[in-house]
Amino acid sequence: MSENVVINGVECTPFDRQKAAAGHPVISRSGRKLLDQYFFNTVDGQQLYGPLEGDAYPRRWTVDGHYFLDGTESEYDLFMLTETRTMYCSVYLEGDRYITGNTLYDTPEKARFGSTDDSVVGEVTFPV
Repeated sequence: MSENVVINGVECTPFDRQKAAAGHPVISRSGRKLLDQYFFNTVDGQQLYGPLEGDAYPRRWTVDGHYFLDGTESEYDLFMLTETRTMYCSVYLEGDRYITGNTLYDTPEKARFGSTDDSVVGEVTFPV
């Protein structure tokens, strides 16, 4: 799990034990948040314990956030939830004021597509 993945429309980074222990939000591949976490020094390779949203009992993961020891992909694999998200919109000058478009886009290219030549692309960052 060394690559970023998109979960529920938000790009998430690979699981990071130090960030998770510091309280950064963790999410499963299926979009369920990790509610609490405990690290134990076990010999079986699954040292992280904790419940996901909707669980009645804790699950176990490797220190890398894999649900299965062999690294097989699972809906329970863990990722770091991005805490902010950047979106883009078209911005137009109308008289002496700037007007923004009504739609936010994932990339500046999408915001620029179909806009007029005198528009620019604005960037908006907000917490998720």
